[in-house]
Amino acid sequence: MTGSTAGIGRAIAEGMARGWGRVVFVSSESGLAELVAGTGVTVNA
Repeated sequence: MTGSTAGIGRAIAEGMARGWGRVVFVSSESGLAELVAGTGVTVNA
C-alpha cells in the first residue's frame, strides 16, 4: 500500500468539514481513487 490511502481519508474529512451532502468513494479500472462529493467536485487521489 502507498500513502494514497491517507490522502483519501484526509480528502473525505475535508469534504465533510465543508458540509458536503455526500461523499462517494469510486474505484476506477485503472486503480486510481476518485472522491465525488455532493457538490459535483471530483478529487483525484
